Amino acid sequence: MIKGYEQIPGVDFHESFSPLATNTTLRIVLVLSLDYAKLQSDWVTEVIDVEAAFLNAVVDQDIYIEIPEVLREYKQKKEGTDLGDSVVKLLRAQYGLVQSPRLWMNTFSNILLDLGM
Repeated sequence: MIKGYEQIPGVDFHESFSPLATNTTLRIVLVLSLDYAKLQSDWVTEVIDVEAAFLNAVVDQDIYIEIPEVLREYKQKKEGTDLGDSVVKLLRAQYGLVQSPRLWMNTFSNILLDLGM
């Protein structure tokens, strides 16, 4: 289990960031989209919510977490393997990490820049 509430600023993470879209920003984007739609009949405006967005962000530092107790019990019961004090190195951001919003925003920004936006 990710225990972001136990992370210490300056030790476990150095930056955290979470962009917010204000009502004004959303209204401007909607008005511009509708205005553009009038000019082109094939224009489609969609709003999406990516539920697993953070899981697509690559971690830019070494982050280790304790193996969840459920997995320890499963390995013990199924394979007879005692994981002891083993840890797992994260390769992707997870919900609960303080730095996950920043990592996702970096990933998303890079994708938009690659698309020429």
